[in-house]
Amino acid sequence: MNKLKRVAIIGAPGSGKTTLAIELKDVYNLPVVFLDSFYQFPNWVMRDPKERDEMILKETKKEEWIIDGTFIDTLEERVKAADLVIFLDFSTSVQIKGIFKRFFSNIGKDKIDMPGCRERLNPSFIFYVLTYNKKRRKYLVDILEKYDKNKILQFKTQAELKEWLDKEKVKDGD
Repeated sequence: MNKLKRVAIIGAPGSGKTTLAIELKDVYNLPVVFLDSFYQFPNWVMRDPKERDEMILKETKKEEWIIDGTFIDTLEERVKAADLVIFLDFSTSVQIKGIFKRFFSNIGKDKIDMPGCRERLNPSFIFYVLTYNKKRRKYLVDILEKYDKNKILQFKTQAELKEWLDKEKVKDGD
């Protein structure tokens, strides 16, 4: 495989997108862009969606990146531009476990992908995650189905992802 220059990591909240992006940063020697950092200003102040989307599209046009985030309104442009799309398509229980693990591991700390926003967990976010696969997953799948399957990796379990990631790390060490 040629050197990857653009990697998009998508999936539900709690699926491990940010963790994977950080791990792949060293494997592929690419800069990481956290889309959540465009979503809100410090202290959880919402950014205008149009401004956010313009910022995301600007990042998408760059030569090299690992972009962590789903944001459906700009997803198609990222999938089109990416050399590799990694879809963390995990069960709702894995996602819920992920958001609770992140919360309890980072109480009182800023989110790594959203500087100035302390880690938090509220009922509306938990509900969003609980309903993500049922209500939102189909939009991701619809977009992905339009593109070359050879550039899309879909992981259904964390074990599958770990096995693939371990192989990528070994390839990187060659």
